[in-house]
Amino acid sequence: MSQKSDKKKRTIITGVILTVYVAVFLFVFLVFLEILAIDVLIANIVLYVSIGIALIGLSIWGIIFLLNKQKKKVLKEQKAAARQTSARTRQQRATEQANSTSSVKPRTLSKSTGKIRLDSLIYAGKIDRQRCSICKLTCSEDQLICTCPFCESLFHKNHLEKWLINDKDCPVCSRDLSGYITKV
Repeated sequence: MSQKSDKKKRTIITGVILTVYVAVFLFVFLVFLEILAIDVLIANIVLYVSIGIALIGLSIWGIIFLLNKQKKKVLKEQKAAARQTSARTRQQRATEQANSTSSVKPRTLSKSTGKIRLDSLIYAGKIDRQRCSICKLTCSEDQLICTCPFCESLFHKNHLEKWLINDKDCPVCSRDLSGYITKV
């Protein structure tokens, strides 16, 4: 249930409670002014019943309010836990990569200012609604597309070139691509 629908329900409940309460109050007021010829005992009963209904309605509104407040708190804690878990997972992967003896190495941001060529990474396969892993836009047949030889992720050539100028690792799997890069 969204916040907007919860707020809308609370507004409707509050409006109904206030409308009923005002209508009953006017009814009792007209009885006491003797404009309506109804026994005062009945008017008192109606007044007390309306007060009871209003209190029950406001109690329900308060309970809904408190439950929504608790729900927001739980969602906030869940998001914080997810962020913490995600950060821990990234740290674990970086530690594992640093400790492994394979060709995988931790990401480094060695600044370089040169042009590069990615001829050996050009993708020649069929592109069917696949997306660039950097910009997330759809790749098309008329664009130059590159692929990572390890994870087979696709990239627009210009996006991967810009990435590899600053970082020699694949943006997805973090494997070293420096052997596939030719400096110009």
